[in-house]
Amino acid sequence: RLGPAGAAAFHAWVRDGVARNTPLDRMAREMVLGLGDGDRVGPANFSRVAGDARSQAELVSQVFLGVRLECARCHNHPWEKWTQDDFWGFAAFFGRMGIKDTYENDESQVLLKLSGEVIHPKTKKPIGPKYLDGSNETEAPGEDVREKLAAWITSPRNPWFPRAIMNRMVRHYLGRGLVEPVDDFRVTNPPSNPELLDALAKDFVENGYHLKR
Repeated sequence: RLGPAGAAAFHAWVRDGVARNTPLDRMAREMVLGLGDGDRVGPANFSRVAGDARSQAELVSQVFLGVRLECARCHNHPWEKWTQDDFWGFAAFFGRMGIKDTYENDESQVLLKLSGEVIHPKTKKPIGPKYLDGSNETEAPGEDVREKLAAWITSPRNPWFPRAIMNRMVRHYLGRGLVEPVDDFRVTNPPSNPELLDALAKDFVENGYHLKR
């Protein structure tokens, strides 16, 4: 979907970040907020994979929080607490995002539109941004509300991000995560060793989100 140039740009950006031991919270913020031509701006390609607000919400929650929200897109989640309001409120963070095809060498640009909203499929009305912890957010004129979302995702007070990342690292080295599948954290799918996962996540945060540690 990214094309050879976009995939190469994204790969080079990730490789450089890992080589420099760039803190993963910083890389995550750059991916969530990435704008520009995907062939030239590596982290912008993260958003190019998804496209619309609905798909952005699913991608961001699954990759960075280990939470699969797609079941709540059409109805309340059957195995977890997530509701349609949770899903569409999270999607509302990406209401102004757009992807513009330039048709020059199959390039496309991730941009922030001047306006945009997400319509709740049940109420048929616009819904405002809402974090998965239940709190609502507002977007002031001229503001990119995704910046608040990126700060919330990578906040030391957010338990989902470090647990999701450490679970992926355990799977990488041991062949199986403490939660499997690695991106399906929920009450009905608990970690095989919750104390270990919590300890790894705590160490990860306290030491600056450095994967090499």
